[in-house]
Amino acid sequence: MSIEAITSSVTAAVALIGVPAVYLQARAARLSAVAAGRAQLEHARRTSQHAACVEVLATADELKRSCDISGSAA
Repeated sequence: MSIEAITSSVTAAVALIGVPAVYLQARAARLSAVAAGRAQLEHARRTSQHAACVEVLATADELKRSCDISGSAA
C-alpha cells in the first residue's frame, strides 16, 4: 500500500469519525446555550415577580399609613 493510499484512508477515517464528533459538539453547545437561555429567562421572571411583590407591599404599607394618619386626625 502506498503512502498516498494510506494517507487517503486515514483522511477518510478521520472525516467519518470527525464529522459526527463535530456534530455532537455543536449539538451539545446548542443545548447548553438553550439551557442557559432558559435559566436566564427564569431568573428574569423571578426578579420581575419579586419586584412586583415589593411594589405591591410598599403600596399596601403606604395605604395603611395613610389610613392610620386619617384615623388619628379624625
